[in-house]
Amino acid sequence: GQLVLATNPVAWAKMTLRHYQAWFDPTVQAKLVANNLSDYQEMARLGIPIGDPEFFSAMQAGGGISLGAIPDFLRMPMVREGGRYILGKQLFGRFQASYNAGLGHARLLLYKAAKESWSGTPDELAQYIRNLTGGLDSRALGVGPGMRQAENLWLAFSPRLLRSTIAIVNDGLFGTVGKMATNQPLTAVNKRSLRTLGGWLAGAHGMYILSGMAMGKDWDELAEGLNPLSGKRYLSHEINGDWIGVGGQVRAILQLIGGMTIGAYQDPSTLRAGLPGSSDSLHDNPLLRFLIGRGAVGASVVGATVEAATKGDINT
Repeated sequence: GQLVLATNPVAWAKMTLRHYQAWFDPTVQAKLVANNLSDYQEMARLGIPIGDPEFFSAMQAGGGISLGAIPDFLRMPMVREGGRYILGKQLFGRFQASYNAGLGHARLLLYKAAKESWSGTPDELAQYIRNLTGGLDSRALGVGPGMRQAENLWLAFSPRLLRSTIAIVNDGLFGTVGKMATNQPLTAVNKRSLRTLGGWLAGAHGMYILSGMAMGKDWDELAEGLNPLSGKRYLSHEINGDWIGVGGQVRAILQLIGGMTIGAYQDPSTLRAGLPGSSDSLHDNPLLRFLIGRGAVGASVVGATVEAATKGDINT
């Protein structure tokens, strides 16, 4: 929700309210759809998803995550049915309803707020909202089931969200700069994506500076946290030995861009770090560091296997 907050704080506040409200009342989303049926129908025709995030579909039976063998005592009918009710309906189900209600309501509010003043086509508006809220559908892009499974395993736990974040950064940053350099007109998606990223950058960095000043940090320490090459220190404050601050995929992509441009310019060896024949840490390579930090199941399994075999720390 960070980009929603940077774009439309009112929509973010209402999204958050519906998110928590749906935890206590899982019928909230059904009521929202019934009360805004025509708008949701328009969104569906444009390919804007209402909910069903991939986090939860991956945890359904056959969806990619296996919980392993079930202990015998859990196979008893009473225990099995009770656990299924608690975990399936009262825990898993409420989390899913909560997530879907908040996300779906945010898309509705963003769509209704933007469509009156939108200068592009309805399809471009749908593209922007999908990218803004992690709703880019890999199947609609023609990505096959094998590639989607490979992305779930090696690229990220939520590749649709990652694709969406990369898309809005590309539309707002690289697409805008590229078109301006070649004197091409900017699309409505380019302009709105650039405004969204600008709002996020100003808000995230401004909150980091203000919170640091409130904590009594000096300007030299704050400057280190503003450097995207400073790793976990970027936009974070050290509190009781932990680094706490702004997270999310936009921050990670900015670090990746900084590491592969500024960092590689300063020290070209960073792009070879962590590769065969190199003695440097995996985390010295910005691309490998980005992939390891995205929560990909395959990368985590391989990392744990290597650590068990070598009795070392793969991060170092």
